Amino acid sequence: CPSTEHAEKRIKAARRVSRLRPLLARVPARRTGPVPDDLDSLLEEVYPPRFHEVWDTPPAMPPELTADDVLAALAVSSPFSLYLRSAATLLVRPDEVEADDYVLDMRLFDGYPAKPGFLAPGGIGVLAAVDGELRTRGVWREGVLHEPGSPTFESARRLLLCALNTHLTTLLHNAVIHLGYVTPFSVATTNVLPPDHPLRRLLHPALQTTLVGNYQVAHLQILGSRAFASTVFSHDHATVMAMIDEALASFRVAHFDPDHRTAADGLVDAPVDLPLLRDRLALWAICLDYVDAYLGRHYPDEQSAIDDETVTRWLAELDRMLPAGLYDDEGYLPEGQPVGRDALVRLCATFLHVSSVTHDIVNNAVWNYSPLNHVIPTQVPASGEPQDIRATFDLVTTLIGTWKDYNMLLDGVSRLALDADDRVLMDEYVDALRQRQDEIDAAPPRPGRVNPRDLNPSVSN
Repeated sequence: CPSTEHAEKRIKAARRVSRLRPLLARVPARRTGPVPDDLDSLLEEVYPPRFHEVWDTPPAMPPELTADDVLAALAVSSPFSLYLRSAATLLVRPDEVEADDYVLDMRLFDGYPAKPGFLAPGGIGVLAAVDGELRTRGVWREGVLHEPGSPTFESARRLLLCALNTHLTTLLHNAVIHLGYVTPFSVATTNVLPPDHPLRRLLHPALQTTLVGNYQVAHLQILGSRAFASTVFSHDHATVMAMIDEALASFRVAHFDPDHRTAADGLVDAPVDLPLLRDRLALWAICLDYVDAYLGRHYPDEQSAIDDETVTRWLAELDRMLPAGLYDDEGYLPEGQPVGRDALVRLCATFLHVSSVTHDIVNNAVWNYSPLNHVIPTQVPASGEPQDIRATFDLVTTLIGTWKDYNMLLDGVSRLALDADDRVLMDEYVDALRQRQDEIDAAPPRPGRVNPRDLNPSVSN
């Protein structure tokens, strides 16, 4: 219910912070020296005691960043594992990259110049599967494979990590998930599906405060030359807008369906352990089973979903509002074919999964990886020095300034049920998530776990 989202108050707060943020950014001198090379010293500079009053959990050093092979550890256990794919799936594969390699491909930054004084991020992380594990073979950049131990490897790896940080924070998280995907779904669902429609009740937890939250994302993090996408990272505002346009033009809903994406990335039978992918797929199975059972009550067969004129209008509005439309040429949602019950299940389950699981993963990156700029930079000075600490302070200031209260998925969703049978299904869904959490708690700890207890139902609540 919009009246419970305090939208007017939050919009005023967003406008106030957007005015204050440039002032806060002037607290440090224009140049403040390079970031320290250890976490404790970094936090002393960018996480003053007053920030603790707003958010009392400072960024922590993920174990991947202290591993012997940092790139390989990030590729399987961190949020950056979302980019891992088999080299055999690349449409254009450099000669230095073998078909049986695995890659973190950031060539999309090619052709986008960095601001004066900085090097352009990008490249391809190239990893080989050896004895059930990934090992870094090198970083391909500008026609050369820079191998570990070579004089140019650390510089090439730094630029690749900068690209991953930039893409996940600005392009994937803010532009595609928040603004390109969730905003159209929220608007179309609210405007077309009446409050008592079963699909509206299914999706509503993922709509909680998303629109006002995404207003904050747009105004504080993307729009304008002083937004942190243009000040903290490597590209000016015009270039950021061009990159966002390209990212949105290529985005398809299918890219967020975990089954479709795992197959498209060539990871179904990967001969290596991919723990974060296993976690994602386990939670995806719970969500998919829930949505299948729920919609099965209201649409007992394919045709019954096709015959629902309200759903037809909703799909048309989604197709109109999504930046590249609802349909694709990948065989996932072919244009011109009716969307039956099975396709509707995957469409709705994917939205719920992104709003909870995928967003939790990328949100974790923004706090526990993006500010650790002594390892994962947001900018790479052409001088070869570490980035200036001012950019890290700007990043942390923005994150602290946009913190807000949120709901938790395990608090339940069944109060939205239309009837007793729907309530049972909704409660069983949350119980399955709790059972998954019990399984995680009983297992030996490992980095990169996706804990159901940490999941929010929406991206912006």
